Amino acid sequence: MQNEVETTALQRLQGQQDADPDGLSEEIQSLKQALLSRDVIGQAKGILMERCRVSADEAFEELRVASQRLNRKVHDLATELARTGQWPPE
Repeated sequence: MQNEVETTALQRLQGQQDADPDGLSEEIQSLKQALLSRDVIGQAKGILMERCRVSADEAFEELRVASQRLNRKVHDLATELARTGQWPPE
C-alpha cells in the first residue's frame, strides 16, 4: 500500500521540471494519512453494520450524524469506536 501512495504522489508530480522534494514528501504523508483515516472509518462502519444490522451507507450516515451532533470529526468518532467499541459516543 505504501508503494501505491508513493506511486500516486510521483504520478501527480510527473512532468514538472522543478519538482520540490519537500513538497513530494508532504504529499506522500498526506496520502498516507488519508489511507489511515479511510481504514479506521471502514472499521467503524463494519462495527456499526454488525451491531446495528445496517448497510455500509447507513453506518456511515450514523457516523456522520453523530459527528455533526457532537461537533467532532468523523475520523475521531471512528477511531474512538474502533478503539473502545463504545457506541453511541457521549
